[in-house]
Formats: sequence, structure tokens, C-alpha cells
Amino acid sequence: MASSKPNYGSIPTLKLNSDPPTSVPWIGFGTGTAFYNKDNEKTIASVHNALKAGFRHLDGAQMYNNEAALGEGLARFLKENGSVERKDVFVTTKLTNIQNYDTTGKTTENAVTALDKSLARLQLDYVDLYLIHMPKAYANTPGVDVVWKDMIKTVEQGKAKAIGVSNFQQRHLQTIVDLQKSNDKVLLPVVNQIEYHVHLLEGPGGPMTQLLEFHEKHGIVTSSYGGLNPLYKEPGQVPARDHLKAVLRNIAKDVVPGFDPSKDDRETETHLSQVLTLWSKQKGILVVTTTGDYERATKYVDTANLPALSAEQIKKIDDAGKAYPKRYFESNWPSKD
Repeated sequence: MASSKPNYGSIPTLKLNSDPPTSVPWIGFGTGTAFYNKDNEKTIASVHNALKAGFRHLDGAQMYNNEAALGEGLARFLKENGSVERKDVFVTTKLTNIQNYDTTGKTTENAVTALDKSLARLQLDYVDLYLIHMPKAYANTPGVDVVWKDMIKTVEQGKAKAIGVSNFQQRHLQTIVDLQKSNDKVLLPVVNQIEYHVHLLEGPGGPMTQLLEFHEKHGIVTSSYGGLNPLYKEPGQVPARDHLKAVLRNIAKDVVPGFDPSKDDRETETHLSQVLTLWSKQKGILVVTTTGDYERATKYVDTANLPALSAEQIKKIDDAGKAYPKRYFESNWPSKD
């Protein structure tokens, strides 16, 4: 009899504090950014190639408007690869902003009915992880606590294996923790997916530091998007990127097989990305990244097989990031809701 447990191949996993407990591949292929609003053959092919390259975690969202392409890419891959089953691919999607949120469950859309539509587009019976995409969408009406109760229903109905959040600050998470205090049957988020990279590091007492400490206290896995932005989002030749690249190049010589410090080409960029992704992994971060290039995708998956960074190397990357504080997605992190 085949095992009911997923087989993610050689990809390391992170334990999720779900009920029952489950695990998630430490690196996920994201269908936002370059694939946003592209529910087309290009996205289908990129998802298919990512799975061929070894990714076993697909990260999508209703807001990306490409769930059908994600689902079709997965369906084609599973059809061609008899050794990989649905359970062997971890699928995440996210609840978008519902303007007229239905609190009765009878008339218009809510977290449950929105997931039903996602499942139809994805050609799936369930998702492994369902996240609230933006707290600001629900902070006032009908309230994060109301939406979270509907998120729990998706687990009870078997439509989601686990639930979590995205772009939540500590004050938003506290709302759910307080909800659990009055009802121990309330599930806590297993993941909070946030912008996280080297330029968001800070000293003790800072808001990001406090958030990550809150995650640890309540068993919430930190998932990052934008982890490679310090290498690719900086326009022109800027001190922040040049400083970080110099540090990563020096480290890559020791940890990335085949790295040639005399070159500055696309392969070199991939090697530096591997070092930066390895930095996230060693900090216990669930990484969501993306690429339309098959070879680069294989390198990203293979990152976990690189030698571990030393404490000294991690500190050098930390210091390079701290020297240039920066956030790339300001609108996802408002000071007030």
C-alpha cells in the first residue's frame, strides 16, 4: 500500500504547527511578480518547468489572477510523471480582498466560497496551505477575527490542510491569539509570509525582530518573499547592492562549486542568489522565490545541498544588509490599517 505521507524528494522541510502536524518544503516557487495577471501558457510552462527542476512547493494567490495556469502546469506535470502524486506537491494559495464580505455564509463571497473558486481554477480538491493575503483588507470590515473563523472552516471541511496569513504585523497576529484565548479550538496561523531579506535586519527591540520573536513564541513559521530583491531590484550601480554582492562573491568562492570570481554573468548572479537563499534557509525561513529559467530553478532547488555557511559568513551577510535598511513593498506594510 502506498504511503499517505508526501514525498518531497531530497528537499528539506520545515515543520508546521498544524492539526494534524505537517511539513512544508523549505523553498517554494512563487507565481506572483513576473507571472502576475498572466494566466497563460507562459505561466503554465514555468510552473511545469519548476516542478521538473525539483520544486515541490507552489505558492499562488487569488490576487495573482493566474491560479488556472498554476493548476494546469501542475496537472500536466503529474500526468507526465507517474512517480509524483498530488500529495507530493505542496500547494499554497491566498485569500484576496473581498469588497463585500459575507458574514452569513449564504449570499456573497467569504473565505470559504473564495477557496471553492480557487480549487476549481487549480483543478484540486484541497490546498495544503491557505493564507489571508492582506490584513488591511479586513482590519476594519468585517474584522480579521471574523475572517479567521471562516479560514478555520476551510480546514474543518477538508478544503485546506493548514491555514496561515501573509503581510501580518504583530498587532494583526495578536487579534488571532486573543481569539484563541477565549476559545482553545481556534487554530493559530502556521505561517506568516512577509517581505524579509538582509536589508530588513535590525537590532534587538526593533519591530521586525519583535515580530520574528512573536512567531517563534507561537509556533508560526516565517515565510519570506522578496528575499533576492537586494540583488535584482536595485536600479543602477548602488552602494547597497555593490556592497552585498562583494560579500556574497567572497563567500561563494568557498560554498558554490564552479563559481568563477573573475566572471560577472548570469551564472554568477545565480550563484550569488544561492548564497543569499542559503542564508535565509539557515535562519529557519521558508523561502518563496521565482524564475522563468529552468537551469536557474534547478540551482535554487539544489541550494540546500551546498555547504552550510559559517557563523562568520552569516555575520558578514547580516552586516552588509544592516548597513542599508530598505523595504521594497511599502504598501504591504502600512503603519496603520
